[in-house]
Amino acid sequence: MIQVVRSRLQEQGHHSEKRYSGVVDCMKKVFQKEDFQFYPKCSTSTNLIRTIPAAIIIFTCFEMVHRFLFTMFPPESQPLTL
Repeated sequence: MIQVVRSRLQEQGHHSEKRYSGVVDCMKKVFQKEDFQFYPKCSTSTNLIRTIPAAIIIFTCFEMVHRFLFTMFPPESQPLTL
């Protein structure tokens, strides 16, 4: 969806008439005219099946490393001054 809106806003540039007043207006008009038919449903669900577990793993690892580093190297009580 973001790529569609971005390309529509870019294509209305200096050489064509201005069809959209902004991002929200562009999203409304695209939804009304195209009726959510941006991508085939199978590719969207396949992408979600791949992306959601990857995001869960990344955020879990980040939190674990953050907590480990916080316990090993606690922040000083006074802020650093440069």
